[in-house]
Amino acid sequence: MMQDKIIEKHKISNYYFLIVLVLIYPYLLIFQGLDFTDVGHSLTNYQQIFIEPSSIQNAFSSWLTNIIGGIWIKIIGDLGLFGAKLGGALVITLTCYLSYTILKDYIKKEYLLIGLLLTEMISFSGTVIIINYNNLTALFFTLSAYFLIMGIFKRQYLLFLFSGFLIGLNIFIRFPNILGILLVAAIFFYGYLKKIKISIQIRQSLYLFLGWCASIIMVLIIMKILGHYKLYLNSLLDLFKMAMKFNPHHSGMKLIKMLIVDHLYILQYSFVALVGTIITSKVFHKIKLNKFLKYSIFFIFALLISWFLYGRYRYFIYAIMGMLYFSVLINIFNFRKINISLRAISLIALLILFITPLGSGNGVLNAKFGMWLALTISIALLMQIIEIQSDLNLIIGFNKIYSKLKMSKQEMLFAKRIILIFCFTFMVVFSFKYTCRDTANRFAMHYSINYYKLKMVYTTKERAKVVEELLSELPKYVHKGEYLLTYEKISMACFLTETKPYLYNSWPMLYQPEEFQEAIEKAIKEKEELPVIVRAKRSTSNFEWPNNSDIGLINSFNYNRGREIMKEFIYKYFYKIVWENDFFQILLPGMSFRN
Repeated sequence: MMQDKIIEKHKISNYYFLIVLVLIYPYLLIFQGLDFTDVGHSLTNYQQIFIEPSSIQNAFSSWLTNIIGGIWIKIIGDLGLFGAKLGGALVITLTCYLSYTILKDYIKKEYLLIGLLLTEMISFSGTVIIINYNNLTALFFTLSAYFLIMGIFKRQYLLFLFSGFLIGLNIFIRFPNILGILLVAAIFFYGYLKKIKISIQIRQSLYLFLGWCASIIMVLIIMKILGHYKLYLNSLLDLFKMAMKFNPHHSGMKLIKMLIVDHLYILQYSFVALVGTIITSKVFHKIKLNKFLKYSIFFIFALLISWFLYGRYRYFIYAIMGMLYFSVLINIFNFRKINISLRAISLIALLILFITPLGSGNGVLNAKFGMWLALTISIALLMQIIEIQSDLNLIIGFNKIYSKLKMSKQEMLFAKRIILIFCFTFMVVFSFKYTCRDTANRFAMHYSINYYKLKMVYTTKERAKVVEELLSELPKYVHKGEYLLTYEKISMACFLTETKPYLYNSWPMLYQPEEFQEAIEKAIKEKEELPVIVRAKRSTSNFEWPNNSDIGLINSFNYNRGREIMKEFIYKYFYKIVWENDFFQILLPGMSFRN
């Protein structure tokens, strides 16, 4: 009796410890790292969406992302970059809570928290820690899944309307999310399993579709009122043009090819991971040592492998994706004889997992943002299938798999633990070493910058120095609300100085050469004065800048042609360098072209 109380107390303490970890993890990483590329580009879009939308017209395909980001930027005020990162962490926390709410009645709480913690670590890794269309996509899919699941189980039509409305809104977070309408399949799947009348299933799906249409119509009306409608349509047109071209990274053919290749890699690396797990579990099981020493040795082994695989993060995601597909398909096809409700949730998890990365130049790597339900379900399955104390009927149901793998129950138990140890070890190592376009040495990032929008943000001594020098000098030449031309991937300069992008894009190097030339010609016609130019001497894509950095992408035709166009613009209007330090330059025109 006493022993049972001790075990129960131990479980409770573990439960609360996991809750604390899940709650605080997203906020541990927001103090370090200063990126001048993607983060600056997004924040400039959010800043200008309510001030001069035409200055960020290339970003309107993610209109609602910019609106939400813009509202958040107004709320945080002078908290600047730290406040923006705080917003990203809050989105993660909300998505985590929704996932917990959806799954809490079907998965043991400890397993659920372990899965959510690992999902947090994966979705938060290798990405921009601010509100962006990736984490907002995850939030809107999870929220729409919540209402859809509640609607299916409770048969309340208003919930289907809410779900469809959110699925429709998600299109304006990121246009490829238009495929979210496929979540309607869950209605028919659950109806089939529960033998619900087809007329009821159709009525439910019609309510979802009605909500979907209503949200689209509502957003377009709001765009009209705000004067954003034409900008949005033009942005979509540019998106479709890009998809039809062969050369650009986001062309339709390249994205389809990437999708196929990525899934072939998923098969390959998940198989390698499975074989590696089996071999490792057998080897360590035969080692004649006590459990503590065995797991200590494996932890050191996992640490070394994780350190080695740091630059091969994509392979880790491939292996994880294989595990997720396997797990949710097991549930969907009922190989475990599970609750019908969990089968329906598993289908929704699979659809979100598959849809989330579509249209991204990162390919299946961006599936990490859609793992919230799938990974948690997968971890629960992992804990249940190969744990000795699990349901005997479940083990019997999988005895054919066991016989083929020829693994004892003890080896399977060890395999479960080494998978968890390796996954968490790898993610801790990756999270420690990776900061979006800042140094891999976290111990070096303890220098602050004396600028109001960069409070509580720490970077390296060298980066802090060159950035602070730039920010102390820029106000002499350009003021809040004026135009600024930022070149060589330094979009952050616009956000920090609250200036407007001169070329309708704070990151003009994203343009194709012909688009870049068109933007220059358009700006010259529409704007009365030439802009101040700020440019970097070397690439800010290098994680160690200003150290060990060159101009980058020397062999890129588009980038080199863009640089030639920029040089022609500078030469034509007699721009001169009026200030520079080791990394940045400020240039002013030698004459007013209107005179």
